[in-house]
Amino acid sequence: MNNQTTTETTKKCCDKCKCESCEEGKCSPCDCGCNCGCPVAAANPSNPRTIGRAAKEAGVHVETIRYYERMGLIARPRASRGYRVYPEETVRRLRFIRNAQKMGFSLKEIGELTGLATKNVSCQEMCSRMDEKLTEIEQRIEQLTALRNELARLVGQSPRSGPYSNCKVCEDLGLD
Repeated sequence: MNNQTTTETTKKCCDKCKCESCEEGKCSPCDCGCNCGCPVAAANPSNPRTIGRAAKEAGVHVETIRYYERMGLIARPRASRGYRVYPEETVRRLRFIRNAQKMGFSLKEIGELTGLATKNVSCQEMCSRMDEKLTEIEQRIEQLTALRNELARLVGQSPRSGPYSNCKVCEDLGLD
């Protein structure tokens, strides 16, 4: 397949990429110069995974990586030729951290989870941690529901006209 040939579903990304995934249009973004995600190009030693590239692949900022290194959530690689080169494992860890945060886990909790994974604990232990988080989320939902109901009650009692001093919400919140 010619690199310039394109169909509706497939596109060969560039001359650098030599994987069948590129020909099948199944690549995800990478830094081989064409942003196709080709694993062959991504593994190219002439294209090391620097902090900027690792950040891009994981969908985080460079400063986030540095912060996670300081927090001990990811290992800081040794410098090679004046810059740090990050392994694929670090990108996977960064994605895990990002996804766990989306699920409501704090960085402290994420550190505990990765520590458990390092100790190779059972699935039961990991699921127990998830059950604890589910309980916490359910409690938070109950609290937020109560807050919503109280605010709705106050807004419902407000005349919605005149100066703010007529507003039931402002009165109950203590805004004089």
